[in-house]
Amino acid sequence: MTAPWWAAVDMGASSVRVLAASWSGDRIEVSEVGRFANRPVALPDGLHWDITGLWNGVLRLLKGESARRGAPLSIGVDGWAVDYALLDGDGCLLGLPYHYRDLRTRGRVAELDGIVGLDNAFSRTGVRALELNTLCQLLAERDRAAYNAASCLLLLPDLICFFLTGARIAERTNATTTGYFSRDGRWDDELLDLCGLRHDWFPEVVEPGFSLGALRPALRRELGFDEPVQVMTVASHDTASAVAAVPAVSGTPAYAVAGTWSLVGLELARPVLSEEARLAGFTNEGGVDGTVRFLQNVMGFWLSQECERWWGHRCPQPDLSTAKDCWAAVFNPDTPGLGDRADDMPGRIRNAITEAGGIAPSDEAGLTLSVLASLAATYAVVLRQAEELSGVTSETFHLVGGGSASSVLAQLTADAVGREVVTGPVEASGVGNLLIQRRSTGELAERGGLRAVVARSQRLRRYEPRSDGRQRAMGAVEIIGRLRGVTSGGATAGSLQ
Repeated sequence: MTAPWWAAVDMGASSVRVLAASWSGDRIEVSEVGRFANRPVALPDGLHWDITGLWNGVLRLLKGESARRGAPLSIGVDGWAVDYALLDGDGCLLGLPYHYRDLRTRGRVAELDGIVGLDNAFSRTGVRALELNTLCQLLAERDRAAYNAASCLLLLPDLICFFLTGARIAERTNATTTGYFSRDGRWDDELLDLCGLRHDWFPEVVEPGFSLGALRPALRRELGFDEPVQVMTVASHDTASAVAAVPAVSGTPAYAVAGTWSLVGLELARPVLSEEARLAGFTNEGGVDGTVRFLQNVMGFWLSQECERWWGHRCPQPDLSTAKDCWAAVFNPDTPGLGDRADDMPGRIRNAITEAGGIAPSDEAGLTLSVLASLAATYAVVLRQAEELSGVTSETFHLVGGGSASSVLAQLTADAVGREVVTGPVEASGVGNLLIQRRSTGELAERGGLRAVVARSQRLRRYEPRSDGRQRAMGAVEIIGRLRGVTSGGATAGSLQ
């Protein structure tokens, strides 16, 4: 008889992974079942998610693992936020979901400002207005035939749960990212009315750990499961699951979830709704057990991924022994244009370095190192702002997600933030997903219990700031602060609307 196991579907912005977990005493043992690339599809009407291809890939991995282990006890799904699918009354997809990098939302933040005011939207929802947010996407959606034909809108992790069970719900941590979920825990119908948008198609909001019921019988047969399998909601925004897996057993967790994007901030008990926080570009997203993820979205390894696409091979692995001069070639990762899917990312990065007053490396390894140094310095700037705006400090900075596997990024981050950096878990979103499933059985009742399990079970590494590295990094941190409109004290100089 095989040991019981749990399955996590983790839909990242660049890849989709299925993880398996089993338990050994008070430790969780996590293994990767498999992964595949998540590549958007360019169609005549714009950029879309290849949702049917992703669905088939998930089923393939689940079926293969169940043939080896038997059926899992439960399945949980987390993934990228803000993007959504429209369904008709029969539950049929009304086209492929749009991808958050589609250009149809350009100018929608200014439109939203003219309708309701960005300060008003922030005070109602706690969420910074971005072109990729669901609210701005819906402003661009209104003229499509699918908009009026739809009877339900599902965020993408909830869509996969619908495919698995037929249940139409909205998980709360993901709902908070949309831009129209109020701070009192409901869809903000008044805000939607002001924007001239529908509010009759949003499903019931549920918490992480809610049972959606058993897998659909036909799907169970297709996968070869001999017994019913439960599908549980987790913190379906992948960042919320990742933060739940930050191995901070005490104090306020400060973190960067480093992947295609870097989500940098603090876990707080209540939102920070000051005008200073809004102008600084912070957002307040829902976390597990009613916590708030007070953070900024920072461009992440997308920069390296696009360099790889241009070069036609993987980015070279930089060496810390050659990193002495990397702080002289930093740039703002959020420089306009670097988030676009366009040609010659290396050239665009070199231009950004030159415009920042640095000397751009001519070689691939040097440019890769500049990306890492710029991310590390940006983490330091955002952390300083978050602590000033919230009045909360943290002694340790946690680097989780795929980027935590880079020892170079970890050491540069320690030098930049000037405090201990703890790295891991690498698969933080999947680990958080699996822990919340386990907790739904009645175990690990406290959030601290989840984190203690991670600290016991995962391989964590610790990095201290180096005196010479810290001295070099401080100048780069000030450069990044200036580029991002932040004064030396941490306040924002001017609006980032």
